[in-house]
Amino acid sequence: VGRDREREYLQQSWEQARQARLNVPVVLLWGEPGIGKTRLAVEAAALVRSSGAPVVELAGSALHADTGLHPVRTLVERRCGITRHVGGVERLKLLQDELRSCGMDPAQTMPLLASVIGVGPEHGYQPAVAEGLTLYELIRTTVRQYVLACIGDGPGLIVAEDVHWFEPSTMELLTSLAADADGRLLLVITGRDGPWREKDWPAEIFELAPLTDEQSD
Repeated sequence: VGRDREREYLQQSWEQARQARLNVPVVLLWGEPGIGKTRLAVEAAALVRSSGAPVVELAGSALHADTGLHPVRTLVERRCGITRHVGGVERLKLLQDELRSCGMDPAQTMPLLASVIGVGPEHGYQPAVAEGLTLYELIRTTVRQYVLACIGDGPGLIVAEDVHWFEPSTMELLTSLAADADGRLLLVITGRDGPWREKDWPAEIFELAPLTDEQSD
């Protein structure tokens, strides 16, 4: 209700992505809590899934705003079927199966993604032969490769919700994805007002206003 302009833009953007000619890959929805940002993101995800294309969801958390790559961790755990009751060895096996299903080499990528989901080498893998900034760059590159592997070779959607709770590493990931989008990737990003909006993303920005009395009725 009352979001015809935003909904029409999302539909047009997705049609362009399906044709691999989307020039402005980011749709940025911002506004106060409860204004309807998530509702539009859900609409976008339903639109994409109805056409048989993949949707990758990254969600910020107020409880983990200072935890590095937490939105990526929840993505990996959700796709792997990992819950808090799953031990380290089983986590590693589920991650290995997930990486294979995405067409990634577990031998190279598992040591880098395992640390993101809190699984240490003592559970059965050789740690990466790197440290410090080099290790950080390897993890960042692998995380980006994983997110894109979840999309595959065709058009797809990345939904990033509540980015005002994203920490710098996940914001860097979003910036990289937005900058290198190849015409088939749509990113729908939601958040409240804040410094994150200063990012130099190729974006169409929608500030969501409250509904009118007539729309509310």
